Amino acid sequence: MESTNFGSENRSVFSEETLSGGFFLTQPVVIPKLERIPSHGFLTVSKCLGEFVPDDWVYWNPEERRAERAERAKALGIELDLLDHLKSWCTEQFKEKRTLGYPNVIFDIETARAVVEQVLGPRSQPLTLLGIGLPFRMSGEFFQKLRPLTRGSSEISHGVLTMLQGGITIPNGGDSLGFDALNYEPRDGTFHSSKCYKVGESEISQIRFNAHGYCPTLSEATKLCEIHSKGSEEIAWLPWEIRRYPITFKST
Repeated sequence: MESTNFGSENRSVFSEETLSGGFFLTQPVVIPKLERIPSHGFLTVSKCLGEFVPDDWVYWNPEERRAERAERAKALGIELDLLDHLKSWCTEQFKEKRTLGYPNVIFDIETARAVVEQVLGPRSQPLTLLGIGLPFRMSGEFFQKLRPLTRGSSEISHGVLTMLQGGITIPNGGDSLGFDALNYEPRDGTFHSSKCYKVGESEISQIRFNAHGYCPTLSEATKLCEIHSKGSEEIAWLPWEIRRYPITFKST
């Protein structure tokens, strides 16, 4: 695999704009032990908290993982007889059409809606489409922090990296849920939310959270990143905006 060019951000993007990091189909998670999240459910792009489609389990084929694959699908309300079609469709989008990134990043809203409409169908349980965005002025810090983590490694997931390097701004039309401190794992291509880690009460009490469980402002999310970065400067903690977009079906 060719080395990733971490300095290829699109300089034509205005510094105050927000770059799209991709889209995710998921459902709210209810985890009572987590503090400062809505009791009715928390929408997150953290892979250790939420379930996503597509995700790595979609591409699994070994017989010994069929039960696990079925369990993951069931958690999202996906009918088991759709799994083979889901795998075939997503594999084509990932390998040939390049509209999906590994393991769970979707590159555009239309592809996300196609997953729901063409593959899962209207009988599936409701899914939520989330988009994430990083302020352009912070994108350089993202690539800079990734350099030491990926040096000498060919195992780099290109989903989120592909989006940021493309310099595409996050689209309008969605509802901003707020800002979260996210830790990106380049080898897995996935995120950890700030909710995945505990911090001291005296520090976290300085941060406000809105009804969605997120920081209401970019500046507070930045402070939250600074809190989580203490003692772990190599981790790419950065403030990302979380947006929710509607999923619509074509009328028949």
